[in-house]
Amino acid sequence: LRGTAFFQVVNQRKPASFRGADLRNAVFSESDLHAASDFTGALINGAMWALSSRFLTVEQLRATKSYQLQDLSECCIGGGEVRLTGQHAYPKVALNLRGFNLRGAVLTKGDFTESDFTGADLREVKFHAAAINQEQLLRQGQPRFGYRTREGDPFDWLRGSLYEGVAFNYMDLSGWDFSKHSLRGTQFYSARLEGAKFDGCDIRDAWLDGRMMGIERLRATKSCREATFSGTTFNAWDFRGFDFSRFNLTECTFDFCILTGADFTDAVISRADFHLCRQTPPTADQIKSTWNCKHGRMEGIRLPLEIAQALRSEKE
Repeated sequence: LRGTAFFQVVNQRKPASFRGADLRNAVFSESDLHAASDFTGALINGAMWALSSRFLTVEQLRATKSYQLQDLSECCIGGGEVRLTGQHAYPKVALNLRGFNLRGAVLTKGDFTESDFTGADLREVKFHAAAINQEQLLRQGQPRFGYRTREGDPFDWLRGSLYEGVAFNYMDLSGWDFSKHSLRGTQFYSARLEGAKFDGCDIRDAWLDGRMMGIERLRATKSCREATFSGTTFNAWDFRGFDFSRFNLTECTFDFCILTGADFTDAVISRADFHLCRQTPPTADQIKSTWNCKHGRMEGIRLPLEIAQALRSEKE
């Protein structure tokens, strides 16, 4: 059953049996299986419960072969089908995940504050509408056999990379302290960040929500102080009057941002994307002030149509 899609499958009269099945990369979409369905010995890595009314229970998850192998990489671990609320009142999911491989797993719609992540590999994990304490993640930071970073340092897990590539979506991260950690590739979508600290953070390649993070926290980051936001996606930021002069904005994306009066003098905007800044796009003069425009290196840069046309007209 590897890769099988179960679409609108309803089985409420009696339990279904997936005992010993290979369900890797299977998809359960809009499917409502009996709560007592048997997943004993099943491999569930990569299986997704999309638009589903019921995730695997804690007991069903513990019975799978994936759990017994301590390998829940790319697995979907959920607490229940609940609405996204400001109170984050999710069902409890208490699991012993000590030393587990959770790389790329999705932890969603559950209260995981009683789960144990000590020594777990949480690289690229996705927390979506879930509750967790920062202390739980700090306990997972132990080097694993064979792990190497871009710099070849096997111990950098202890030095601040435990958040790299992790997604925190629809989360309450109020009061969390990310200071001096690397947030490269980290995603914060609709995450509450009241009182959170980002002092000295590397935010290159991150996805940042301006409605939640705010300019002052951005200014406190290492990336801002070093004038490099390469690869960062800025969503719904108010950059009125912001000084981007001489910044490295290579492959930056500005989605629904306000750029009125921002200074882009000599900024490098190679392969940057501005095309979704339709309401308050960068002006032709702002783009002309960049290093790229001055040196005729505009290939790969996405601009709102009217700005691109204005620049072409001036060139002709």
